[in-house]
Amino acid sequence: MTSLRARWLAFVPDRPASGCWLWRGATDRDGYGVIADNGRTLAAHRVAFELFKRPLPPGSLLMHSCDTPSCVNPAHLSIGTKRSNAADMTAKGRRACKLTREQALQIRARANAGEATSALASVAKTTIGVTMLVMPDTSPRDTGIDGATGDWEFGEAAGFYLDATQSPWSSRFRMETFVVRELPEVIAANFPADIGRSGIMGRRPSPRGQAGRSGPRPGQQHGGLLLSPCCAR
Repeated sequence: MTSLRARWLAFVPDRPASGCWLWRGATDRDGYGVIADNGRTLAAHRVAFELFKRPLPPGSLLMHSCDTPSCVNPAHLSIGTKRSNAADMTAKGRRACKLTREQALQIRARANAGEATSALASVAKTTIGVTMLVMPDTSPRDTGIDGATGDWEFGEAAGFYLDATQSPWSSRFRMETFVVRELPEVIAANFPADIGRSGIMGRRPSPRGQAGRSGPRPGQQHGGLLLSPCCAR
């Protein structure tokens, strides 16, 4: 049977003298490498630390100096605690920090004076972000297509989120294209939004259509949401 070390090395074909060693095997939902061993699923970077450095104490945490989840270079890994890991995330702007009363009052006063958000971030030595919530009306209006009105389950009143494939509906009823491609492009062109950290979520009383489009799509991360207008009730 192939050893854990041999299997681990097979997933890290590129191991430069400096820089990240990127894991080429399976990853978890956060991008960290994982490897199976005797019925267990192990974190690839923890295996790297133990293979090249020393055994990890039970319950210990590993911190990446490079901030790259898929990196398994042991030189980029150090043992930390929950407190030190949280402090590291805050210092690097990857975690919201708890403000003191003095900091909150200072931010309020400077915001009222008209200072930019980026400048206010220096108060807490972190970044300040805003979640953009977009709730579009996705059904086309005034299509002029016979039968498009009068039925709440179909046509202009419906809330399904797929592109129609048959004429004459295919000319106007292109909800998936609108939500997935066109609307994000409009948002990116007109607002300071990070589309790479956006997500799509829908909610309807019935599971038809939209349930299949809920959650993040490939290449999209949580951070912003595009919601059905029914959520605004």
